[in-house]
Amino acid sequence: MILRRAGAVVDFDRRGDSMLLQLTKFVPDLIILDLNLGRYTSGFEIFEETRKLPEYAHVPIVAVSASEPAVVVPKCRTMGFNGFIAKPIAEALFEDQLVRLLQGESVWYLGERYGGEESKGKESNHV
Repeated sequence: MILRRAGAVVDFDRRGDSMLLQLTKFVPDLIILDLNLGRYTSGFEIFEETRKLPEYAHVPIVAVSASEPAVVVPKCRTMGFNGFIAKPIAEALFEDQLVRLLQGESVWYLGERYGGEESKGKESNHV
């Protein structure tokens, strides 16, 4: 809803089981990928499958999750995600975070509970 209010064209797959099929319909500017998609698949699996497809190699992929950042952020970094945004989504920050991702910057937002955002655009090895 946040994205649609901002004028974005949005397509989504609630369970992740048909996301790759949906991607064949168009190449998005950005993929926002929940890491916990239920029993069908995980966001990590979808990420790996998406990155195997050459036409999506340039598309930034940001993970969103309510999972413990200290556990999932290092894995996201190692796998090559372009960023991480903790749930619950901070609506006041979300649009700016997505714009920055679209401009090629990485965004690592750990949530207010964990100190907010790591240094803008800088890769670090800590959470």
